[in-house]
Amino acid sequence: MKKIKRGLVIGCVISFLYVGLNTADASNVKTYLNGQKLDFDSPAVIKNGFTLVPVRNIVEAYDNRNKIDWDPVAKSVKITTRYQKEITLTVGLPYAKVDDIGVVIPKAPEIINGRVMVPLRSLSEMIGVEVDWDGKNRVINLYGNHHENAKETNSYFDNLFVASVKQGKLPDYDIKIGDPISKAALQLGQPEVIDYWAGANLYEYSDVSFHFDPFSSENILQITKYLVPQTRESIIEKLGQPNDEYLLYTDFWNHIIYIYGDFTIDFSGDSEKNNITEVSIYKNR
Repeated sequence: MKKIKRGLVIGCVISFLYVGLNTADASNVKTYLNGQKLDFDSPAVIKNGFTLVPVRNIVEAYDNRNKIDWDPVAKSVKITTRYQKEITLTVGLPYAKVDDIGVVIPKAPEIINGRVMVPLRSLSEMIGVEVDWDGKNRVINLYGNHHENAKETNSYFDNLFVASVKQGKLPDYDIKIGDPISKAALQLGQPEVIDYWAGANLYEYSDVSFHFDPFSSENILQITKYLVPQTRESIIEKLGQPNDEYLLYTDFWNHIIYIYGDFTIDFSGDSEKNNITEVSIYKNR
């Protein structure tokens, strides 16, 4: 949560990616998001030391629930993140709007080969992604902030995990389904995001979120943990065959369901990439 704020206030205004390569070398640079290689539909371009990438590739790769709207008259791109943050970038203008606040960027977006290309670091930090340049291996590494404390499958989904789930909680916190939301704030501090999502209020931290319905009670209804991307097969190998599995065709989000006593565990992620990036726990209905 601190890193997102730092990215908006400092990263977007002052610190930008300089890689010291010429334009001919751009196609040899590889880009990874949370360890997974990104394949752009239009190759990255390096101009005056700034790496320009197609805006849609980065935004949708980070979270396919982000939305992108193109205004052909204004030649502007409006990004609406899943948390309703609005970012507007305009071709030819060296600044952006982040929730109606002007932010200077060092290189104006351009249209190259029919794609809107924007400075990689500027875009990444505005949507909450950290950027690291590995000059020796010519690799750009992007890290989603909501994965900063994520858990690997082999060390997380063990007997302790199952035992915790049966008590209505995840192993990391002494916070369980049915506890007052104030308990989360007491243990973890003020949330990075307080939002409304899927019919309930949301307290979001760097690696976990808590859902509750303020109209019925202040008790926690769902706990969601963010994970380093896992495959469907790795989850099943560790926990066995699920009780149910389904795909939401509205956003191509795959769900793998396990039931432990009174509680349901829902693993979910991008079906097109065979990624599992979240695990949620809630009481059986």
